[in-house]
Amino acid sequence: ANSFSALKEPDEALRVARKAFAIHTDHLSSTTLGNTLRGKAQKSKLEAGELYEEAEHVMLAGMHAVKISGEKHEHPFWTLAMLYWDQGDYLEFLNLAKEGFDFP
Repeated sequence: ANSFSALKEPDEALRVARKAFAIHTDHLSSTTLGNTLRGKAQKSKLEAGELYEEAEHVMLAGMHAVKISGEKHEHPFWTLAMLYWDQGDYLEFLNLAKEGFDFP
């Protein structure tokens, strides 16, 4: 997915990121898909709301996976925080940023 993004192929990047997330939800697949959705939402006026909602769902799943696995990956927290920042929800940004800082 990241390679397709680098090649400026956002639709292929999104397809591959969704597939990886469906196969295995963890910090990496959720962060990659969340960032891909976020990037597409930033460029799209018509479907931005739906993309942001999907990205939020993905990041919450990634945070849950990290919490239950006990792995020390803060990526899903920060990606979701930045998603809230993009939407102007600065209070949620601060809450998630703090949770990312405090995460073991």
